[in-house]
Amino acid sequence: MRSKIAQAGGRLKDYLSSDVISFPLLKRILFPIFWEQFFLAFLALFSLWLLSFDGAGSMSVVNMMTVVGRVFTSLCLGLVTGGTVLVAQNVGAGKTADASRAMIQTISTAVLLTAVLGGILLWVRGPLIGYLLPGVGSEITSLATLYFIGFCLSFPFFAFYQAFAGAMRGWGYSRLAWQVTLFVNITELALISILLLGYGLGVLGITAAMASSRLLGAIFAAIILARHRGEFAVKWLVYLRPNRFVLKCMLIIALPLALEQFFFNSGRAVAHRFVAMHGVEHMAANGVVNAVFNIFNLPQITLREALVTVVGMCIGCGRYDLAKRYVYRFMRLIRGLLLYLMPITIPVAVLLVYSYRLSPQSAMLAAWSLALIYISGPLLLAGSLSIPAALRAGGDATFVSVCVLGCMWGVRVTLSWLFAGLLGLGVVGLNIAMIGDWAVRNLAFRARLGGKAWFSRRLIAGDSI
Repeated sequence: MRSKIAQAGGRLKDYLSSDVISFPLLKRILFPIFWEQFFLAFLALFSLWLLSFDGAGSMSVVNMMTVVGRVFTSLCLGLVTGGTVLVAQNVGAGKTADASRAMIQTISTAVLLTAVLGGILLWVRGPLIGYLLPGVGSEITSLATLYFIGFCLSFPFFAFYQAFAGAMRGWGYSRLAWQVTLFVNITELALISILLLGYGLGVLGITAAMASSRLLGAIFAAIILARHRGEFAVKWLVYLRPNRFVLKCMLIIALPLALEQFFFNSGRAVAHRFVAMHGVEHMAANGVVNAVFNIFNLPQITLREALVTVVGMCIGCGRYDLAKRYVYRFMRLIRGLLLYLMPITIPVAVLLVYSYRLSPQSAMLAAWSLALIYISGPLLLAGSLSIPAALRAGGDATFVSVCVLGCMWGVRVTLSWLFAGLLGLGVVGLNIAMIGDWAVRNLAFRARLGGKAWFSRRLIAGDSI
């Protein structure tokens, strides 16, 4: 058995190694990302499980407001991804000072953007929540407002540590990014356990834990950055001064991605509104589906996040052929892992669904939805979600944005209205619409990957900036 495992490991090492990306470097990139995503998925599962003791109403509030929160965090994460790509390409080209400047400018821009956006959201919170949660009652609306206020106030702290973690992935130091996100996740998990299990605070406890962990995460990221400032050649007073080339390069990647993710998650929020119209049973089932799906999707998320750094480094040193080769190899690996792990993930999913305090109706809705996702995932996830990450790393952000938005609003929202709303399928109809969206995107992105236009942009300055 050990010899077979060793042989498989050797074949995988040969399959993923190259003259640009060594296997040890790839492991340094992959493993921290995996553990980071694992803890994020576990945190979502555990917090929702604790909330299930507080009732379907609390589960519904947190799930729906998490979807709403993603609409606005996507603007921040789009900017972070732009910074990651720019840092990775400069690292690949051997320009350490330019990579450091890009890191500092990404962090400062993300914090400023989220502070302004958070203030605007606090001002319009009433009409926004009223639209997204129609007819749910004053108690649910009050809980949703409480959670949303905590989200807005902690938004700049979230931006700081996320921008730092994104820059570290671009440098190839995923371990440092993992340390920050692990610290945030463990802190939030501990606070949730204390505030929900110890004091029974429900949504208030979830909100306090989220805001406190974000603040502490920002402080922890700042401490790490200060300790490693010599290694990353950080010059605060120089690099905080806006640089036109850096900002232009970030915007080339970040603006299309940020707008894409904003309108994409806006579409998701509108689609989830059709589920909210069916009441807390469907909303609670939807929350469980999202939490359990994150466990099944771990291989795809891990390899997708690593692909941004890998492709960015390959293009940074001018190896376009190798960049495309890595995309295809990662896609095959994602598909194989999802299929190979099914005998484990399906029984785990069943146990997780029935561990929540759901009504029989909610449990059955969640089970049907997950069955549809697990059947379609190996066929569609790699092409619809991982290829766009590679295309962005190659500078093809505009095509990705247009395609993703067209599919979201033309396919997913339309099918959600049809299946979840008009035909009354609720959460099951929402997931049928999502799978339809994956299928269309899969075809479009595979066709784009086969050409050369997607790696036509190399974000490296001719001279140091």
